[in-house]
Amino acid sequence: MCESKGRQILLPILSETVAEFSLELRREFEKRGFSTRIIPKDEFVLLPSGFQEDSEFVMGKYLSHAPKKDIHTLLEKYEIASPRSFVFPQVVYEHKDVGPHSTGIWSNEGHVYSPYVSLLHRSLDFFDQLYGEGQGGHVVQYQGGEILHRVLHRVALHHGYESVWVGFSPVEGDFSIFENESVEWDSFSDTELNLSPADADRARDFLHEFRDSRAAIGASGEESPNLSLISRTISVTQRRLRRLIEFQGGKKALIRRFISRRTRQIQTNLRAKYTVWRGLDESESHSLITDSKYIFYPLQYFRESRVTVRAQPFYDQAWLIEYLSRSLPADHELVVKPHPQQLGSLPRQAIKAIAQYAELIHPDVNSHDIIENSAAVVTLNNTVGYESLLYGKPVITLGDAFYDGAGYTHDVKNLSHLAERINEAIQSGGLSDEEILEVAHRVLSGSHKGIWSDPTEDNVERIAESLTEYLSQRLTESNNQLSGPQSR
Repeated sequence: MCESKGRQILLPILSETVAEFSLELRREFEKRGFSTRIIPKDEFVLLPSGFQEDSEFVMGKYLSHAPKKDIHTLLEKYEIASPRSFVFPQVVYEHKDVGPHSTGIWSNEGHVYSPYVSLLHRSLDFFDQLYGEGQGGHVVQYQGGEILHRVLHRVALHHGYESVWVGFSPVEGDFSIFENESVEWDSFSDTELNLSPADADRARDFLHEFRDSRAAIGASGEESPNLSLISRTISVTQRRLRRLIEFQGGKKALIRRFISRRTRQIQTNLRAKYTVWRGLDESESHSLITDSKYIFYPLQYFRESRVTVRAQPFYDQAWLIEYLSRSLPADHELVVKPHPQQLGSLPRQAIKAIAQYAELIHPDVNSHDIIENSAAVVTLNNTVGYESLLYGKPVITLGDAFYDGAGYTHDVKNLSHLAERINEAIQSGGLSDEEILEVAHRVLSGSHKGIWSDPTEDNVERIAESLTEYLSQRLTESNNQLSGPQSR
């Protein structure tokens, strides 16, 4: 353990839905000798009892902090080339009426970014000062593109602390651990792999279960069956309503908020119906994927960090699909399926554009059927890409994916080479049976038991154990690098 950097952990939270879990996780960290400070995103993240000290620290210092250094100095220090690009993920996430091909707030060029760049300035200056005074710590946080997440990551690393990310795992009931925003799993970092007979049997069982279930990864959600979801939802809603009344003008604010949410829901439902109408029906979809040669591109939800952080150039997927459609071999079609949990998220203009250049498959068609009959799969970094590898299909990735580090995918770093890479992928014939087992093994090896946000004792204990073990290993490696070889 690197004692020079202390045993302090900073644990940012972005929503009160994980407040109880975070409190329990802090207690588990402290049992293992780590002092932990909770960092709520803003004043609207209401905290239950047990957070008084953290709340006072954040509300009294972070949220009211006035920057002392100019933003250009801070951007240069923390190697942020473009502040707008850096805050882009949070802008997209928070403006629910905005999306690719939509009109509205994006037409007021520049205005939407101003408050977010100011937040970036304040956050950089506050944590720069905090770490400079020796009050920082190692960062442990769930993956995301919010400004608080990204600033803490940059500042901690700059000052020699560890930054540990927790994220999605395709193994049900598990989570992943990684150390950068590219979501690079350690288990996919080594190109060579020798499976023991036991490893191969475990991977084979996992593979058979995946194929037999034919379920979409993540479709069942990430909530633990032990949680009282209704009770937690009521508690969170009550805290939100109290804070909304306190900060935003009482009942009128509640009414405006309700009308806004209801309007957005109606618009989403209408867009979902339009999406289905523009595409093929179920029968036509099954006929196409049975009788045609095609490349499959699964639409991704444009607001999630998989797109806004790890595939930012492809935020406008309607444009990408047009380009992809003219990069295919002459005898192949392009098949696109809407994101099943985000149907209606894209505006009509985007769906209309996509339908002009690709066959829009009905959302009820099982992705397993589309994958099995495809010649290849093109994805930004979707879990469909991982599923396709388990079927041995050639996968072309355009963004950073957790499964792209060991040579199983065809990665496109220069988009002008897309057509060439697609042809290369098709001609490769996909993965061998041995490689498929290796992918399954790497996923199992990089997954850890536990569900982030579930505050039950056993679950939190498992997560804390995995995280402190990983953090201790990282600190030991850092210590060894700092000490270096002894002089002769």
